[in-house]
Order: sequence, then C-alpha cells, then structure tokens
Amino acid sequence: MRTRIISLISVIFVLVTFVMIAGIIKSWNLKPGQLICNRPSIRWQSPALEGHSANKHTAEVTDAVFELVNIGGTPVHVLSTESGCGCTVPSVKPSIVQPGKRCKVKVQATPFFVGEKTVGIVINTDSLRTPRISLTITMLGGRKPPFLLKTSSDLYFELDPTSENSSKELEVVTVQKKTEDKEPLLQTHLNGLRIELKDTRIAPYAIDDICYKTYTYTISISNNSFDRYASGEIAVVDPWDLEYQKTVVVRATKKPEFQAIPSRIIHNVNSYSDNGATSTFHILYRGAERKIRADLRAEGDGLDVQIQRTQVSDRVTCTVRLKANSEEVIGNRVIHVRNAVSGVVLMEVPVSIRIK
Repeated sequence: MRTRIISLISVIFVLVTFVMIAGIIKSWNLKPGQLICNRPSIRWQSPALEGHSANKHTAEVTDAVFELVNIGGTPVHVLSTESGCGCTVPSVKPSIVQPGKRCKVKVQATPFFVGEKTVGIVINTDSLRTPRISLTITMLGGRKPPFLLKTSSDLYFELDPTSENSSKELEVVTVQKKTEDKEPLLQTHLNGLRIELKDTRIAPYAIDDICYKTYTYTISISNNSFDRYASGEIAVVDPWDLEYQKTVVVRATKKPEFQAIPSRIIHNVNSYSDNGATSTFHILYRGAERKIRADLRAEGDGLDVQIQRTQVSDRVTCTVRLKANSEEVIGNRVIHVRNAVSGVVLMEVPVSIRIK
C-alpha cells in the first residue's frame, strides 16, 4: 500500500513538472504585449457655440476617441495617462488589454470658441515594447470660418518734438478661405491717426481649404494733432459679422523738450558755510537751439548756477554751488530753467542740500 502511494505521488509530481515546463516554454514563444494605434493623430471639432465668447455660455464637454490594439501575446496594463493641456482629460478603458483585444482612449475636451489647439496625450504602460504611447489631438474652435481671430497688442507712441509723426505696426488675423480676401474694417475717431495696409500673409489652418490670413497695417500719428497727450481706440470690425469687433487702445505722448540728467540733484557740503562744493547736471533739449538760464526759487537762500555750452549740440552742462553767506542752507530747493528771452519756466530741477 505504501509503495502504491509513493508511486502515485511520483506520477503527480512528474505531471506537474511537465505542465510547468510546458508553460515556461510556451511563454518563451509568446511575443511581449504591445499596444499600437492606427490613428495616433485625430482632429476634433468643438461643438458650435452661440455668440462670440464661449465664456458667456455653458460649454458641454464632449469626447474625442482613440483606439489601441494589443498585437502582442501577453496582457498590457495601462499605468497612467498624461495630457499637455488642462483642456483635455484622457481616460482608458479597459485598463488591462488582453492579447488581440482593444481599448479606447477617451479624451474629454472642453469646447472653445475660435482658433486651433494641438495637444499631446501620452499613455504609460507596463509593456517593454511600448512603455509610452504618444497621441495627438488637434482641436478646432466651435465657430466655423470665416471669422476675425485676433489683433496684436495696444499701441503706445512716444514722439520726439522734432519729428513730424511716428509710426507703428498693427496685425489683424482672420480665418477664411484661401480663395477669399475679405479685409477687416478698421475705424478710429482719434485726430491725426492714419491707417494704411502694408502687407498680407497667409499660413495654413487645420482645414485644407482654410487659412490664417494676417493683415499688417501701418498706424501713424501726427505730432501736430495733439498738445502733450492723446488717447483713443481703433475698432477692428469682423467683416463677416459687423456686430462683432475687437478694440485696440492707442496712446500717444510727446517727449519733453527739456530733460535734466540726473532728474534730482543731491548737493553734499562739508558745513553750513561750505560754498566750495559743486554739483553738476546736464540739460538735454530737443528742437531748435534755445538760450536758457537757471535761477533759484527759494527766497533768502542762494545757489550759484552756471550754464556752460558743450560741444554736443543738444545739451548744456550746469554747475551748482552755494552762494556765499547763505542762511538756512540744509534742505530742499528747486532750480527753475527759464527761456532767456521770455522768462517762461521750461522745467524744474529739485535740489537736496545735505551735510556730509
């Protein structure tokens, strides 16, 4: 009896060993799991949104779908997903893909109004062959072409008193058919502002017969059209929807005719009666050469300001020192720069007198 039991155990051990060896041999012959996607790049059209701003409407979230297939001989586990933008949220079901089976990658995309976005999606797996699967989704805005897309930033002009005008460029981008050329409408009420079309550029869009068309305008403002400051707007009107427009703010200012460098003088003295220390500043002036002089505004206190011509035509050098026997020296003063003929104050230069 004992001999029969031992023989039976030996047979069972041999069978189990054979099955294990056969399984190992079979696993050696299996291809490792591998996920592939026949369409790694897809295009997703945002659902139509009413009006001109998606923010004004509740946007429903819709899905773009990729399909992956396991062409290997072992299961593949999906470990995680990555997205290049917060506007897309990928998910994979089922997360374990058996050999020969498929899984779907659903990408929740938030609708937007106009434009084009390309976002990368990455699927991380335990496959040695395909540990990272890269997918691409190109998303198109809910408004279908043609439409006005965007403009460049606001314009700021700083005019030199000697120049007649100043110019800057403004870019306006539309999305329209390649065979169409419908220019946006630019309107302004700012006096002295001129708008001229400079050139037009075309760039490809995600739809074959559609393109980005960029219009570049030269915006000029005349120096004689305002005194010191000017501000206004340019309305850029969508030529396909005249009720929709974008606004470009325009600001202009004239550079001062006179400028002190430094703009504030720190005059250091050794004592209350020190009239030997000197400080220097420069006056830059633009336009025709003018005769100027400087004097002290503070009554009872005295500063000796000497103006010296330099070889540079647009500036003079000024030296400042205390007048002899000045009282109440320490404190703040102001130098007035006047026109030598009319006496009109052209600028003021603050002076701080300090003891070292």
